[in-house]
Amino acid sequence: MSDFSDPNEIEKRIKNFVYPDGSRIFSINDYTDYKIQLLIDEKVAPGRFRPSNLAPGIYYANSLTISAVRKNLFTTDTDTDALEKTVICSSCNRDSDEQFWSRCPYCGGHFEK
Repeated sequence: MSDFSDPNEIEKRIKNFVYPDGSRIFSINDYTDYKIQLLIDEKVAPGRFRPSNLAPGIYYANSLTISAVRKNLFTTDTDTDALEKTVICSSCNRDSDEQFWSRCPYCGGHFEK
């Protein structure tokens, strides 16, 4: 099982995705860095983001949500379901996708391993 806490492991797995004809689905060498800014707004529910109406690339989120976001995220133009790893929070029992969260975005608890 892949370790989704390690960005290098995720990159290695992405490089192995191929179409039935053997061609690569993702080109790791052809990438764009996206910079976004997350600003605290405690009125936003935990686990949610609200885009800014004033500037692109700015999102508002609860402080708990911001602290739970992984610092290195991989995004693609296509679906990333193949990277999904659903984990259950040991505190609130809600499920989350570990590829996006370092801990539970709803309560701050740890994921069951």
